Amino acid sequence: MAPWRTEAERSGRSGDRSAIHWRQQVHSRLFGGGVRDITVLHHRVRATAAAAGVEDFRLTAHVLVHEIAHVLQRIDRHSDSGVMKAHWSQADYEVMARKPLPLAAEDIILIRRGLEGARDRGPAAGRE
Repeated sequence: MAPWRTEAERSGRSGDRSAIHWRQQVHSRLFGGGVRDITVLHHRVRATAAAAGVEDFRLTAHVLVHEIAHVLQRIDRHSDSGVMKAHWSQADYEVMARKPLPLAAEDIILIRRGLEGARDRGPAAGRE
C-alpha cells in the first residue's frame, strides 16, 4: 500500500473510491527478466501533499525515491521508518516538509545487493 495516502484514504473514510486502488496507481511493478516500471499519478500525489501540508514537489521526490528504491532493491518490502516506510504518518510529512526522510541502513544494504545482483547478470539482463 502506498505510504503517501492520507489517513482518511487508508481507512476508507474519503469519498473518493479510487483511493482504494492506490497500489495499482502509484507503484513499481516487476516484469519478466527483472525490468521494472514505475507509475506515478501526480494529481493524486499533489492532493495528498495538500492534505498533509507539504509542498507537492517534496512529496513527489519522496514518492519517486520510495519507488526507485523498490526497483533497486529488487524486492517488495518496507522499513519501520524513513522513506521506505509502508505508511507515512503526519509526523513523517512534517519532517518531510523540512528535510528529506532518510533511507534506513537495511535499505541501503538491500539497494547495494540489488545493484550487485544486476551487475552480476550482465548488460543483457532484463531484455528478454
